[in-house]
Amino acid sequence: MNIRQAKLKNLQEIEKIHFMHFVYKNTDSFIMNTFGHVWSSRDWWNKFPIQVCLDENNKVLGLHAYTVNDKKPKTLKTYYIVTEKNTRGKGIARILITNAIIENKDKVDNYYVNTDKNSDGALFYLKWLGNNFKKEKNDFNSEDMIFEEPIYNIIDEEAKDDR
Repeated sequence: MNIRQAKLKNLQEIEKIHFMHFVYKNTDSFIMNTFGHVWSSRDWWNKFPIQVCLDENNKVLGLHAYTVNDKKPKTLKTYYIVTEKNTRGKGIARILITNAIIENKDKVDNYYVNTDKNSDGALFYLKWLGNNFKKEKNDFNSEDMIFEEPIYNIIDEEAKDDR
């Protein structure tokens, strides 16, 4: 599979709906399906452009919506990471997150993500980042796993994987 990444800015409304539909189609989580509302209501489409992974036919394989230095200084925070259901396990989410960190390494020191303990994301982050997380009650009558990692742990780990 030949994949490429694009950071999307100045999207038309129909394009935004296309990406909202991608998230809806590829997740079963109510929380994840708030993506369109959050990005639109906070007017983040241009302030924090989404990042996508495309195949050679421009089919979307993954979407990463994140902020830089918004809630916490020197921190890249993933809000939404979604991959197409039939391409999971191929490293797309990891590629998107790592590329965002590398692109912003001069602006951030830490990577932050919270995920519901019962989500597919929890399994992904446990496998990738390990057991170094905090638990916190969330607004959805469940618990979040909060991962906060220095970016150089992630970048250094990727460099080891490339050898």
